[in-house]
Amino acid sequence: MLTIRLLGEIEVCRDDSVQPLPPSRKTRALLAYLALTGRPHRRERLCSLFWDIPHDPRGALRWSLSRLRPLVDDPDRPRIEADRDSVGFLTHDARIDVLAVRRALLGGPEALSIEELTDLAAHFRGELLEGQDLPDLHDFQAWLVAEREDARRLQAQLLAALVERLADQPEAALGHARRLVQIDPYALQPRMAQLRLLLAAGRRCEAEQQFETGLRLLREADGDTTALAAEWRRLRARPTANADSHAVPTPAVGVAPESEPAPAPHPSLVGRMPERKALLAALARATAGKAQVVLVTGEPGLGKSTLIETFVEAASGTGAAVLRGHASEAEREQPFAPWQEALAGLDDGFPRAAVGSDLDRYDARRLARDQLHAAVIAQLAEFARERPLALLILEDIHWLDEASATLLAQVVRALRQQPLLVLLSARDGELPDNPPVLGVLRGLRHDRQLEEIELLPLSPAETALLASRIAPGVDSQRVAAESGGNPLFAQELGQALMTGTEGVPRTLQALVRDRIERLPSPAAEILQTAAVLGPSFHIDCLERLLLLDKEAVVEALELLERHALLRPGSAPASFAFRHELIHRAVYSGLSEPRRRLLHLKIAQLMRAQEPLDEAVALELAQHAALAGDDRLAAEACITAGYRCLRLLAGTEAELLARRGQRHAERLKDPDRTRLLIDSLRVQLAARPPDEPETMISLIEELAERAVDLGLIEHARRAFRMLSLLRWEHGLTSEAERDSLRGEILTRTADDRQRILGLTEAARCLALLERDPGQAEALVLEAQAMAKRHGEEPDGIADTLGMLRLQQGALDEAAALFEQARDAARRDGERGNEFLALEHLTKLEIRRGNCSRARRLTAELTSLAERFRCGSELPFARVVDALCRKAEGDDGADAELQDAIDALSVADAKHRLAFALNEAACLDLRGGWMAGARERATEALRLATLLELPSEIAIAHVRLARCATATADKVAFAGHRSALQALLDANLSAHARSLVEALLAEPDAATAA
Repeated sequence: MLTIRLLGEIEVCRDDSVQPLPPSRKTRALLAYLALTGRPHRRERLCSLFWDIPHDPRGALRWSLSRLRPLVDDPDRPRIEADRDSVGFLTHDARIDVLAVRRALLGGPEALSIEELTDLAAHFRGELLEGQDLPDLHDFQAWLVAEREDARRLQAQLLAALVERLADQPEAALGHARRLVQIDPYALQPRMAQLRLLLAAGRRCEAEQQFETGLRLLREADGDTTALAAEWRRLRARPTANADSHAVPTPAVGVAPESEPAPAPHPSLVGRMPERKALLAALARATAGKAQVVLVTGEPGLGKSTLIETFVEAASGTGAAVLRGHASEAEREQPFAPWQEALAGLDDGFPRAAVGSDLDRYDARRLARDQLHAAVIAQLAEFARERPLALLILEDIHWLDEASATLLAQVVRALRQQPLLVLLSARDGELPDNPPVLGVLRGLRHDRQLEEIELLPLSPAETALLASRIAPGVDSQRVAAESGGNPLFAQELGQALMTGTEGVPRTLQALVRDRIERLPSPAAEILQTAAVLGPSFHIDCLERLLLLDKEAVVEALELLERHALLRPGSAPASFAFRHELIHRAVYSGLSEPRRRLLHLKIAQLMRAQEPLDEAVALELAQHAALAGDDRLAAEACITAGYRCLRLLAGTEAELLARRGQRHAERLKDPDRTRLLIDSLRVQLAARPPDEPETMISLIEELAERAVDLGLIEHARRAFRMLSLLRWEHGLTSEAERDSLRGEILTRTADDRQRILGLTEAARCLALLERDPGQAEALVLEAQAMAKRHGEEPDGIADTLGMLRLQQGALDEAAALFEQARDAARRDGERGNEFLALEHLTKLEIRRGNCSRARRLTAELTSLAERFRCGSELPFARVVDALCRKAEGDDGADAELQDAIDALSVADAKHRLAFALNEAACLDLRGGWMAGARERATEALRLATLLELPSEIAIAHVRLARCATATADKVAFAGHRSALQALLDANLSAHARSLVEALLAEPDAATAA
């Protein structure tokens, strides 16, 4: 069965298996157009619709059809039907989601069951043909826009029907209501329905946020907010099933301070036991005839409304009658709006005409304030006297208007001896923005009439419990970690995860966006910039990015801290987002252009920092990548990679190098070639390549391209890499050629590049034991130039050391290797430091100074352990075992063989040839001829492959000694003949002395 899904990203499935789509966006759009229109189209029409180009649009159409036929055709029933003039799509039994929805709704949604409506709504995975826009093709784009509008209309029909049918199941209907509001955020009826459902589901806090969002959107569209505000007042005034304030309950005896509420706790209330006990204690004191005022504060989402709902249920059981009003940002300029809502809860038969009419037509110019206050106080006093307890609740008083705040102070002062509990709630961070309310609270504190309850985030265990109640089966520990103990965040995140939605839930994004829009402009800008910096940030960075003085930044940060959006960070002069979800919501709320611009500004700022350490470079790479600046990102990855190499963090360096290559691949030359060479240089220094031949081919191509582009320095680097790779894999002649070619390129370059070119060419010739005279001439020229410029490259001393070692000047060579090691250590070049130390250790082993070699080996091993990969650590282990075996440690031989095996796996042929020759020498001394012969034979094979004359000669000497010990005259004669031929080669002084000593012996019978 073929299924084509167009609602969301386009998908083609066969028997529920998603098929790979053609990479061409136009080809995919062509399939959608043919399937959705369901009729043949003339080829000219399709060509003009999709290929508005001057060259062969018919050929492009044929190519696209050839890619679509294997995707949708069956062997016995082709679906792409094309002839000379037209092209069409035959649906046969194919299922196309948009067409299925259209057919089902022909008779209207009322003809469908709830299950059928739900199944149809599930087809909408996103907007029609999501991601298939072709803005340069105007005719196609116009068709797509019209089709999307029709699809949105169909989705709205389905969702509206589901919201209506599920009105008595608010939790089930809420998801559909939210999507309906998202489709048309400016429509009044869907938003009203969403508010009704949220209140019915007990989500008062979210309902308030959605009401404020609706008001803001209507104002943006210059719409009328009157109807929405009136509906919101009506909904808030409606009594709930659990707290009917119209009935006069039977008086109760009172509640002990430590007693639990009679009704079961609200299902979404977890923890909060100390707060509930404090409220019940205040309830008991008020019942005894002394008015109480309690203020519940906390950041948005911590559950102030839920705690109050639970308390109202408990208070209703004690005989309390509830009057409840809410302040809102939208009605902040309307005097007494919360009092109107609260007094609307009085019984119709209660004598409230004076109070009601006064509030409805309040005008300071026609009615004295004192008269109004007296009327309200009198009515409330009478109301309280006829009940065992009156509970007056005013929520969100941070938005209370000045007139209402003054009335609150008068009511509390006048009724302090009445059985009255005044319960207030507020966002503590926003209270300082309302001076009249602050004045009222200060007065209450002064008179010791105010008890304050601060809600804190839930503990991780409590948050996990809440998540498991709201969204069974989700990862409750993840919800606890990401929500930071905020119940609203936990609830929204848990429900999003339960539906398979990753990222920040849309509802939370809307809540955070509303909070940002209420902030002053500088604070909002700072918060958005901080979100791009990361979950935590330093104040100095904000100052440089926004060009603001420290005082302005600190003032805005203090405001954001009060509003529970930020908190002080762990480092000095730093801040962090209060919750990770807030950070992600603010970040995702930024427009793409602004986000990229901020990332770019941050990257440019970080690039100017000196020194640019690896942590900063890595962060710079991330910001540059998010800004879409591939060049800057690649450069930062390379810089961070070099820093990691200096710290011997090879794995991290390799990962950074590969990231740098991905960015470099997207660039054009010369940046592409330049940065690819640099990133490969880091990669090879971090780890030997898995496929040397492929790597050699790639670097050779880049080297030639660098030459063509005039990138002399990078061409030299590429040839240096080629030389080392080829030398390590036995391609000695090619390695010599590459090294000399790199030196030739630098002859027209500046002095610095010339010094490096000469040094690298000389070093290569010394390693290869090729033309020591030319190697010395090159390195001495480099040394003279370096002295003139006040430089001291470690490669010069190391190369001279190899040449002196070959000549037999061992003390001078040792001093030069120590000089090279110290220079590399000073410059942070850990790889070169290891090489110089390796050469020094080999020297001491070859001249038999095992105690000195052991001391160097400890240093070599310590350095090698930090490389993590490559042959450095196995080689260090080999050297340590060789020294111990030479000193008579019987247990060292097994460790030596293990280390040799590890070195063989690392495929370091040059190091392995040396190790095997020295191991064979020790085997000969110990009389183990079979082991000596085996190791020397393998050393000879490797040295021959690498064309290393000194190691070849030493291997022949070891094998000749084995032949002598076993009286194998034929073998001895063969090795002796080979050694005579090697006398004309560039042998080291050590190898030559061994060869000459053996050749001086008359025959195998008398050989020592």
